[in-house]
Amino acid sequence: MNKPATQKTHELKTHPEAFQAVEYGVKMAEFRKNDRDFAVGDILILRDYDPKTEQYSGKFIKRLVTHIQTGYGIPDGYVMLSMSTIRYSPFL
Repeated sequence: MNKPATQKTHELKTHPEAFQAVEYGVKMAEFRKNDRDFAVGDILILRDYDPKTEQYSGKFIKRLVTHIQTGYGIPDGYVMLSMSTIRYSPFL
């Protein structure tokens, strides 16, 4: 698979509970405000962030956006991002 011409990388704060669920493989989607023009093929860098201490832990997870859902009860301006683990690719 070739790298999409317009692929972007998005660094996102992720609260510890959600980060851990992604880390363990039980959370495969992110509900987000679509203020970054997300697209299929983009890379998400989810950074473990504690809102109580306003500090990053230093842990992060990379995921590939595989699908974007709008409508169907999702408020305008928001998206549900399906994501998958990134397998090695020289393009990512």
